Amino acid sequence: MRENLYSPLFASELESNQSYVQQIADVISAVIEFEVAIIDDNLKVIAGTGKYKSEIGIVYGKGSITKYIVDNGGYFVLDDEPLKHSICKDCQQKIICKLKAAILSPIILNGNIIGTISIFAFDEVEKHELLANRDKLQDFLMKIAALTSSKIGENQMHGRLSLMANQFSAVINSIVEGLVAIDHAGFITHVNKSAEKLLSISTQQACGQHINDIFPEFSAPKVLSFGQQYAEQEIKYKNKEELCLFISTITPIKTDQEIIGLVISFRSIRELRKLAGRLIREDRKYTLDGILGTSKAMTMLKQKMQLVAATDSTILITGESGTGKELFARAIHEESHRKNGPFIAINCGAIP
Repeated sequence: MRENLYSPLFASELESNQSYVQQIADVISAVIEFEVAIIDDNLKVIAGTGKYKSEIGIVYGKGSITKYIVDNGGYFVLDDEPLKHSICKDCQQKIICKLKAAILSPIILNGNIIGTISIFAFDEVEKHELLANRDKLQDFLMKIAALTSSKIGENQMHGRLSLMANQFSAVINSIVEGLVAIDHAGFITHVNKSAEKLLSISTQQACGQHINDIFPEFSAPKVLSFGQQYAEQEIKYKNKEELCLFISTITPIKTDQEIIGLVISFRSIRELRKLAGRLIREDRKYTLDGILGTSKAMTMLKQKMQLVAATDSTILITGESGTGKELFARAIHEESHRKNGPFIAINCGAIP
């Protein structure tokens, strides 16, 4: 029984390597001069020669020999006509099948049968040749199956490593801190996107340079010799326009207790100060009670502020620079029904 329905969403290991598997089928057929079919554990013809090449993509029914091997394991030699063999009793193709003999070998990957490699005889001459050399051909197919499995396993590993590399790259490029990796000799091997931005340098320009070409005062030999993590170390970088100061953390890269390099993570001190100031301002709650002053004028001003804070009216606070206009504006915000929303301060003096 054969079916033409097959979901590409469930591609087998053999189908994922179809081009390579077809090359294997072509080589086998050229060497031993028998028709070849490679069928996966979903009973789909993945590769073939002769009549089986036209059947690529067809799914065989559950009465096939491949189904028997997938379920039970082992090699199989069909040495009689299908109509006379018990293993073919459930195959709906047996009445029109022209097979005279066949040898099938399982393809095993990580202990699981992922398909079969088969060679076929369709006349008495081919049958005699196949059965006369059955042991040699079976051994040959076993080696080819092992080679196929090894290559597929290698491709699996390569795919996993490629996925891990892409995930790793996405992670390090999403980090706000600049990252620079160096080898045991102090030469740069990798920089992330943040480092490119902070240093105004591309990965291609940075990789291969010595770390002292970027950070002249950085002592790579000292850090490499001690092998300890250093935190909150100030490092300097001079670009074309200015001297940039960074706070860095230096972490050794070890393998088998041997230090093979370092990772330097760093952030701009200027940006850290801005961030700290913003966080402090956002965290601090400005209230009218928190504004010092008990004079009559200050007390009356606070009372007025409390009244207007309860309204939706627009409030204009005037005064010279440094007299505390923003302080009172924040206090009014905290007294209003909008206090759970953000307070957005705009420096009007910076507007051109």
